[in-house]
Amino acid sequence: MGLRMPDHRVALALIEAAGPLAATSANLSGRPSPTNAQHVREDLDGKIAAVLDAGPTGLGLESSIIDLCKVPYRWLRPGGVSREQVQEVLDCEILPGLNESDDLPHYQTKCQVILSEDEADFRIQQQYYLKKGMKIILVYNNYYPESNKLEGNISRFLDLNGRDSDLYTLLRDAERQADVLIFAPLPPEKGSATEAVLDRIRKAARV
Repeated sequence: MGLRMPDHRVALALIEAAGPLAATSANLSGRPSPTNAQHVREDLDGKIAAVLDAGPTGLGLESSIIDLCKVPYRWLRPGGVSREQVQEVLDCEILPGLNESDDLPHYQTKCQVILSEDEADFRIQQQYYLKKGMKIILVYNNYYPESNKLEGNISRFLDLNGRDSDLYTLLRDAERQADVLIFAPLPPEKGSATEAVLDRIRKAARV
């Protein structure tokens, strides 16, 4: 059994009025997770009776998942709450664990996602897809500012440290306007960016 506790005044008010809720996530398997009401409408229009629109989600990523069935506890999926925060509350170490959901299709998108390894590779990837006549969106970040952009490419900025991530909005927008989505080189995981954001980027790129 999995339990979630939202941190949003509207969600909490709904639970207060209705009592504990048993429900699935508001996303279809095979689609990037929705982060606002319009995303839910796009995927579930005609399949549900209504959408409660309380604005965009917080971090904009799926929740953290921890296996508490036996000691030592296992960290299955990074999310809005970090492993360090949970360890501080539980006063014990949580070990990394293999997550069988790593390859589930809701981490994928319809456009091709490329993760560049360094500055030289970033330019090579652009040149390769431009020569093939494909539309490209380049995704920059806090640690790799917009530079070396070849003419004709679209660029977007993604905050790797922000509390509110628009990663899934970016993926959905890319599906509508680009053949290829190229992420600029990412910083090392430890202490340099939100672990959950890096995790989802790598899953989208299947690395």
